[in-house]
Amino acid sequence: MTRAFTPSHDRLIWDQTDEVARGVIREQHMMPLSALGLTTVGWIYTGPGLALFWAGAMILSTAALLVACHWFKRQTYGVTPTAKAQRTVLLGSLAQTVVTGGHMPLFWVAGNTEANLVLLLIFMASAMLAVALTAASLPILISNVAFHAVVCEAVLLIEGGDTANLLAMLAPLYFAALASSGARTYQRHREVLTLAQEREAMIEDLTQANQAKTRFLANMSHELRTPLNAILGFSEMMKTQSFGPHGSPKYLEYAFDIHSSGAHLLDLINDLLDGARVDAGTYVPSDEIFALPDLFDECVRLLQGRAMEKNLSLRCVGGFAGYLKADRRGIKQVVINLLANAVKFSPGRGRVALSAALEPNGDLQILVSDNGPGIDAADLPRIFQSFGQGRHDVAERDRGVGLGLAIVKGIVTAHGGTIEVRSKPGDGTAMIVRLLSGRVLTALPGALVA
Repeated sequence: MTRAFTPSHDRLIWDQTDEVARGVIREQHMMPLSALGLTTVGWIYTGPGLALFWAGAMILSTAALLVACHWFKRQTYGVTPTAKAQRTVLLGSLAQTVVTGGHMPLFWVAGNTEANLVLLLIFMASAMLAVALTAASLPILISNVAFHAVVCEAVLLIEGGDTANLLAMLAPLYFAALASSGARTYQRHREVLTLAQEREAMIEDLTQANQAKTRFLANMSHELRTPLNAILGFSEMMKTQSFGPHGSPKYLEYAFDIHSSGAHLLDLINDLLDGARVDAGTYVPSDEIFALPDLFDECVRLLQGRAMEKNLSLRCVGGFAGYLKADRRGIKQVVINLLANAVKFSPGRGRVALSAALEPNGDLQILVSDNGPGIDAADLPRIFQSFGQGRHDVAERDRGVGLGLAIVKGIVTAHGGTIEVRSKPGDGTAMIVRLLSGRVLTALPGALVA
């Protein structure tokens, strides 16, 4: 039975306040324009004195709100108390609300119905914008609606007269609708933020599950490999008929099948264990100095048998003939995985090439290219993910589990390098590994030569 997710109330308040702060900062360029427009209206109706006084108060309140919002964005949840952070933004918002909404009673001209209707329309529009901007936080939303409603009612009732009294009767309906709209917006914000919290919790659960998987695979390493090595060893002896010929040719065929299946299973287990190390971040490359051409030759020899079975041309085309300062086993794994992929997905009579060259900035480029079917653009983003596979015309039994390139990327990244893939359907694939110049040696250091 799935456990219902309960959001953290404290985190929810923080995220709601963050929504308000981001909204204010996003719209800060509009504040000077609205202030200028309202100052102009006040100047026309009441003269420069009150208009400039209000403009000064508006500048101060806007500055206070922006300072509060920018301060909040610099804080970290769990370090700064949530109540303090919310209170700071709330006070800044209240200051802005009081000054912005205060233009109506300040510029109100008793008996001038036409001018006062303009002020009332501006006031209601101001209330609507304030609610839209701050609806993510319930305390700020309530304070905005309540302040505008009280001021509007007070001004209209003080003015008196048939028109003002009628408007005073209708105003609560407007502010009730505004409050209802703000409440719905607040609820939507809350639902989105709750979903974001749930997603983070799911990611945390998945991370813990992945770590548990990694520990399990690491603990099972010996138990999996020991019997498998025995199977491979005995089936190898049966293949070579070390103790004499088999009584039936079928036994020899079965020995080859057992050894081939065991080797394939061992490759998958090694991929799983290597992938687990990379995912867990426990892979730390050592710094050995070795000749790159020698390593290339070893890798090509290991894959030559598979290439010959498919009648492929697998060759190392030379290029850089120097040394690397890196984890030799890790780099060998990278080259073998890339070559194995190229051999696996290349058609019969295809070509696979391995080369290395120095780039102008001194970085080393290792290139594995083939003339296989290529990879669809839609598949490129996921080929380096664990268990991610592109769509290829290859038998399902030969596809593996999709860890080879994920391991390659993890090893290359741990070395401070990058990997790039260039491929088009029907135009082959090129895998390019780049290692930084600090790992490249054109000759052996003197101490090693001696």
